[in-house]
Parts: sequence; C-alpha cells; structure tokens
Amino acid sequence: MIDNVAFLTINYNSTKDTIELIESFQERAINLVVYVLDNCSNELEYRNLEKYVETLADKNRPVVKLFRSDVNLGFSRGNNFLLEKARDDFDYYVIGNNDLVMTSNAITRIVTRANDCSSEVFTSTIAYYKKKNIIWYGGGRESLEPRFRPRHLNKGRALSEAVNLNSKTVSFASGAWIVLKKELLNRHYLFDANMFFGEEDAEFCRRILRGGCSIQYFPEIVVYHKVGEAENSRKTALLNIFHVQSKIYNIAKSYPLYISLPYFIFFYVYQLLAGLKEKDKRSSVLKLLKDTPRFYIKGFSNRGR
Repeated sequence: MIDNVAFLTINYNSTKDTIELIESFQERAINLVVYVLDNCSNELEYRNLEKYVETLADKNRPVVKLFRSDVNLGFSRGNNFLLEKARDDFDYYVIGNNDLVMTSNAITRIVTRANDCSSEVFTSTIAYYKKKNIIWYGGGRESLEPRFRPRHLNKGRALSEAVNLNSKTVSFASGAWIVLKKELLNRHYLFDANMFFGEEDAEFCRRILRGGCSIQYFPEIVVYHKVGEAENSRKTALLNIFHVQSKIYNIAKSYPLYISLPYFIFFYVYQLLAGLKEKDKRSSVLKLLKDTPRFYIKGFSNRGR
C-alpha cells in the first residue's frame, strides 16, 4: 500500500528557504502533498513564492498547496490551520520547518519504519545545514536544566556516529521535524494556540506523553536544518518577548506549582533588575513585565488540558 503523506510548513519572509526545501524533496514511494502557509509575509516575498508554486506543474515535484494569512498566526495556530486543511486525507502528517533541507527519501524511510511501529509520533536525526557532519538533534528528553529547555541528545557529535545510535523512544521531538500518525489527530492532539513562538513542541510532546502516546526516534534517517538562520536575520525584541511569554505559559501549564511559581518570581525579579541596569532594553522589559503575569495565570488555568 502506498502511504499518503502531508508535509506542512510555514513561510514568513523566507521564501528562498521554502523554495530550497521544496526543491530538496526526492520521494518516489509515497504520495506527498506539501501544504505551505504564508504567515503574513511582505508582498514581495509572497508573490515570489506564489510565482514559484505556479511553475511546479511542469516539474517533477510534489503537489504544493499554498495558503496565505492576513495576520501572523505564529507556529501553533499556523500549523493547526494547516492540519485542519489536510485533516482526514492522509496517513501521516509531517510538521517541518521551512529551513529544512531533505535527504533522499527521508520521508519515505521514516514512514516505512513508522508502519512497523506502535508509536504515534516519530522523528529522526537532524544535522546542521552548514556543518553537515555535525548532529544538532540526536534524540531528545525533557529537562529542567538549563532553563527548562528540552535537551537535544548527542548534539555536537559527528554525524557518522548516528548510525551507531539505537532506535528508541524519546520524551522530546523538535518541532522542526516531527511526523504524526493520522490516529493522533483523530484523538484531537493539536498545538496549543496560546503559544505564539517558542516552546510549542515541548508542551505538545509533554501533553501527548501524558495521554499515553509515545515518540520514536530513528537515528539512521537524517535531514539538515539551518537552525534559526531565518529567525536570526529578523531578530527583534518583540520576537524575544513572544518566546519568553510562551515559556512562562508552558512552565505554568506543565509543571507543579512548587516548580513554576519560584521560577516565575525569579524570572520577574531578574528581568526587572535587567531593565533598571540596561536603559536601551527598558521599554521591551517593561512590556514583558506588564504581560508576563497574564501568561502565567493563563498557563496555570489550562493545566491538564
């Protein structure tokens, strides 16, 4: 049986990366459809992407369905939008950053392995795009250190060592490259729309594990990731605020009060002192301090959901 697979990705002022991703698909043994959401890019970026998609009918490339949002939906709402558009029509759904570059038949290989596995979520080795022989993600696990960030296992090791790693269940899969079985969507697992940028994958993984699902890591399958180059090119104080708000929300939602509340108090005092010390950051820090309690309360009120 040939598997039907949807690849979902979001474009935001990074059309060059999105085109490179699409050009890198080399899948022959599956029916692949690519869903792209343009997340309120500027007009030139969107038009360039639209023109490229129009040319694909004459090329040996997968079908691409392009959507555009008039507002920036962020990671969670953007991917939820695409999941709803593609729902019920596919056996597998791949969430992939638009700055990935695929290796030959990477999706086919991971789906083939998934067909013989009882897990519901899958991922594989992610290597740096600019240093293709170095591992960025070689499995992952939840960790309170450092700063409540999930830990990328084997990060920095030589890619040649990935073949010696064991296929195993993990407690964290990066949202840059994650494969979902259709059955997971039937159980209504989507990303938390209260999180705009950052931490969405950690919250999602923690929630599905609590629901009795498992995540399988296949070390021998590799994709390349530009690791934040798109974000770094447009790094702003506002983007950082969104990330911090998502982190506060996630910690309040996912961890017990004796962990989340001390962290929140420490963070609040730390940011207040930073704002007093560094005048150039004062306006962004004040905005952060004003909004942060609301995100903590919202996260705490959504515990268990």
